[in-house]
Amino acid sequence: MPTPAADAPPLLEEIAATHPHRLLDTWEQARLRLEDVVDWRACDANGEAPLFNGARLKRLGNNRFEVRQGDEHVTIDLNFEEDQAPHLLTLPPSSVPVVQDVFRVLCLGSDPGFELEHPTTGFAICLNGSWAVVDAPVCASYLLAQHGIDSADVRVVFETHGHEDHMGSAIHFLLECVASGRAFTYVAAEPVYRTCVAKVAAILDMEEDEAHRVLGQSHALPEAPSGGVVRVQPGTPLRLLGATWHFAWMIHPVPTTGFRIEVEQSGRTHSLVFSSDTAPVSGAFGTEAMEAAGFLDTGWDPFPHLVKGGEDIVFWEAGGTAGDPIHFNARDWDALCKKHGVRPAVVFMHAHPMPPHLRHFALARPGMTWTLARWKPVGVAHVIKLIEALRIFRLEDSEYWIWLLLCQGDIITMRPGAWLVREGQRHEAWFIVVQGSVTVLKNDVPRRTIAAGGFFGELSILGDGLARVDVRTAGPTVLLRVPAGVFCEFVVANRLWSFFHEFWDDVSLLGKSRLFFGLPHQVVAELATSCERRSYKHGDVLLKTGDDAMEMFVIVRGEVSVEADHGTRMVRGPGEVLGEYGVLVPGTKRSATVRAEGDVEVIVLSQQVLDQIIAGQIPIQLRLVELLKERGMPVPSLADLTEK
Repeated sequence: MPTPAADAPPLLEEIAATHPHRLLDTWEQARLRLEDVVDWRACDANGEAPLFNGARLKRLGNNRFEVRQGDEHVTIDLNFEEDQAPHLLTLPPSSVPVVQDVFRVLCLGSDPGFELEHPTTGFAICLNGSWAVVDAPVCASYLLAQHGIDSADVRVVFETHGHEDHMGSAIHFLLECVASGRAFTYVAAEPVYRTCVAKVAAILDMEEDEAHRVLGQSHALPEAPSGGVVRVQPGTPLRLLGATWHFAWMIHPVPTTGFRIEVEQSGRTHSLVFSSDTAPVSGAFGTEAMEAAGFLDTGWDPFPHLVKGGEDIVFWEAGGTAGDPIHFNARDWDALCKKHGVRPAVVFMHAHPMPPHLRHFALARPGMTWTLARWKPVGVAHVIKLIEALRIFRLEDSEYWIWLLLCQGDIITMRPGAWLVREGQRHEAWFIVVQGSVTVLKNDVPRRTIAAGGFFGELSILGDGLARVDVRTAGPTVLLRVPAGVFCEFVVANRLWSFFHEFWDDVSLLGKSRLFFGLPHQVVAELATSCERRSYKHGDVLLKTGDDAMEMFVIVRGEVSVEADHGTRMVRGPGEVLGEYGVLVPGTKRSATVRAEGDVEVIVLSQQVLDQIIAGQIPIQLRLVELLKERGMPVPSLADLTEK
């Protein structure tokens, strides 16, 4: 019987003396290198290599080989004409599709990969209406389709570690996403990501820099800082899909990341924990042995970093049918929970079939679902109003934000005269008016009315959190109340900081001007979000006689001088309109030169914007005609106006 190597830990020497067979099954096997278990053969110039007992291997090209021994020979073809996975793995489709939800978990597979008829470990997790796949199992797209989920709806692919029963299958799913042009965001800790890059590079026969570019060229997360890769750091929380993710290093032969997901809903926190592969507590390669041998810092324990008590569910990966040297043994669970003083609901992975003496524990199987936070149905009319309200932000991914805001927000109905915001009080929500209207007051004096499609509360959140005005309902009102934290994510991801700080000033100025006074709030709001702000110094020319008339100006600050062809000179100030003739009569030339008299700031509305937003707004056309008459300029005929 072999004895332990000279550098074997003392504890292993003790095991060798009392249980030598156990040492052979664990320590010696664990020390084998790739070269110890693979016999390499080099082909000569003719593409042939000796095997054994006089047999020879010959390369035929195109992944085909011939093995010959004497007069006998056999041809080996390594090419596959079609996807083999469905023939190895077939599961009945779910009778009911898994719907999008606030927080829902679908088990795609739960086995370690040594049983071809069962899928490897992997989840689909729905967070605020968006899907994430964790450790995508073999045939991930097939398994998702069996539950009514389109692979194109997967926004996040998260990888815990680089072992083939986890990452190997996920890489197939990643490459499938790349090849089909699906948008996705790859999320992993740095060493796990580097492993993925190396494997993708090997599969596609490219340099690792190119594989990195391939993975980073597509991203489906609006809040992803850049590109399609997000590197996580254990100990540093991350916001993904409107949820908070906490990460911790697990104890495993390769870098492995476990995580905890927390989702807020109506003031309550729902949480899920997934350990991924982790070492057992006892045994030759358990954490106790590692600590005794000095391989593991006795102060490091991933359990309390993830499991804190109060979890809705914990998924913990155990090992095989009765535990194995490098995977957690389910029978240690009770002692582990007792050690940390918690008793969460646990579901084991990697333990099929569960040993008879452990069947009091739950075992995950493909197709099982757990709903941690349910979607609150919202009326179709309310959703339509929300879509209209968000349109002015020109979001790159409006579907994502509609789901997130509806899942994280609350639809509330208020009576007439109800106070929503009080001046000087802390303000911790952003409101979108879905139905009805609210009145904004300053010192008990009404300042503006915000109708359906409008919003309020953002400036307090982006400032010191204290409200500057009072807001109350003008009648029966329905609102979407969005928590401040979610609103801040919305602002940062869509780069709306300057938008919100200028929006109400622009709306106020445009709404008070002669042209736009009294128009529906949505029209003025769209104008405000479509305009451009420009600044000029004293003497700068804003408009020049003879130039094409393609823009209209509204003065925000300062004064300008208007010098007409016939020599007259006028001064115009804040709120006044310049260049209005080109709006009514496209293709005309400027008939005056306008210069800044000191520092001037203006709002610029292009001809294209005006045509899109105020098309058919007869009140604006009539007011423009009135302005032209006052200024002694030619007035288009009614037929021209109607045609335009």
